[in-house]
Amino acid sequence: MIKDFIESGKSVNGVGSFYGDKLAVRISRTIGKHQRRRFERYGEIPSAFFRYLQERGIIEYPGRLNGKSVSDLLDVLWNSLKRDGKTNEGAECLRKHILMAMYPELSPRHLNKRRANRRKA
Repeated sequence: MIKDFIESGKSVNGVGSFYGDKLAVRISRTIGKHQRRRFERYGEIPSAFFRYLQERGIIEYPGRLNGKSVSDLLDVLWNSLKRDGKTNEGAECLRKHILMAMYPELSPRHLNKRRANRRKA
C-alpha cells in the first residue's frame, strides 16, 4: 500500500489503492529520490505518507516524521483508533490492510482454508 502511494506520484490518476485520489497524487509528488531510496532499502516511510494521512483525518500529528518504519506507522494508527470518544474507521481499515500484507496467514481467506483442511483430516 505504501508502495502504491509512492508510485502514485509518477502517474496522473494514482496507482492501486490510491487510484483516482487526487490528494494522494499531489502529496506523493513531493517525495524525492532520496526518500524513495530509503523506503526501498530500509523500509522507512516517507513523511509525505504521514502528511497524506493527516490531511485525510486518519491520524493526528505523529511528531517526528523522518525515519519511521512500518511498525511505527502501525503504532500511530493504533494510538489514533479511539480519538475523541469515536472509533477511527480509517485508521482501523488501514491498519488491517497493512497487517494482512505483512502477515498473509492472518487473512480470513487463509484462515478459512486452514479450517477446511482441518475438517477434511
